[in-house]
Amino acid sequence: MKKQCFLFLAFLLLSGISMAGTFVWGNCTWGVASVKGDPVTDKKGKVIDHQLPWGGNAAQWCANAKNIATTDKKESVGAIVVFSGPSSAGHVGIVTKAGTMKSMNDISGLGLWDTRAISGFPNKKNPIAPSCYIHYRESKI
Repeated sequence: MKKQCFLFLAFLLLSGISMAGTFVWGNCTWGVASVKGDPVTDKKGKVIDHQLPWGGNAAQWCANAKNIATTDKKESVGAIVVFSGPSSAGHVGIVTKAGTMKSMNDISGLGLWDTRAISGFPNKKNPIAPSCYIHYRESKI
């Protein structure tokens, strides 16, 4: 039974299916969860993932987090910035200083952090405004 459970979990992780509150490695949601979330450990105590008390694609985070954290339109250092675009999945990052965020570069698929302007996301030609800011564990940047 233990082997079957392990194989099922491995399948979920490798197939890109995320469990509630955990996210697909390398995506922006996973990046933010790796900083803001609680560690998930294996039986030996090794950290194998991080989870947040809400799940979903980035575009769903404003609604999914509203009963857990403060969500508003006020930027502050350490807050999670949420965009409902540029794709239907949206994008999230962490405010590092006024007007600036760090977020996972999903395009590369490598789970790399980028620093970028909030007002020029996704690019200066076609910027989109943040959907909300989530104020959750703001001391963790």
